[in-house]
Amino acid sequence: MSFDIAAKNKRLRRVVLMLLCTNHDQQKSRFDSIALWSALVRGLSFDCSQNELVTILQDLKGRAMLTFSSAKTHALAKSRSV
Repeated sequence: MSFDIAAKNKRLRRVVLMLLCTNHDQQKSRFDSIALWSALVRGLSFDCSQNELVTILQDLKGRAMLTFSSAKTHALAKSRSV
């Protein structure tokens, strides 16, 4: 893995955790779709695909930093934060 990819993934993990924390602190509804995640992250000027976001969520789950479940549709994976 190149340094650029590792740095990008680190930044994405940080953004995902910050979004979850902010959302939780403000008692807002859960992020329940990968399309919503994609819009939020792109709104923060990150260029990444929905598959990259799913990979980041899976990575954070593997690190025991969050839990989520996903149900695959024909086109894309739909992830729900728990």
